[in-house]
Amino acid sequence: MLEIGCSFGHITEYLDDEPAVAAVHTFDVDEPFVEITRTALEAGAWRNASWAECLPSAGAGGLTDVTEEAGYGWRFFRDTARSCTRRAGLPAFAAGTSALRRAWRPPWLALPYFNVIFRKLDGAR
Repeated sequence: MLEIGCSFGHITEYLDDEPAVAAVHTFDVDEPFVEITRTALEAGAWRNASWAECLPSAGAGGLTDVTEEAGYGWRFFRDTARSCTRRAGLPAFAAGTSALRRAWRPPWLALPYFNVIFRKLDGAR
């Protein structure tokens, strides 16, 4: 499996756990993300990033959040819940994501990790 744009490595970790995937090879042009994934593989654990670290250095201006549209965020978290602990927590996460939707906030903010996808707005630099 070749994963292009491995970001923080959450999808890499998911793919690596799939029995049908013999090996995962990743590629990302952003050196900090490459180092995060490399360090995580070497240490055997994933580093948690803050919300600010997920944003480009210029901030969120000119970006729109398309995480849920792309199939990540709540839907991905729910559909990949395999451990008993994570499945047991789904009702609480569902309540949190629902409350955030009603407040016009991104539902993934209620999740224990971020799989965030932004789209550059037309005309943004």
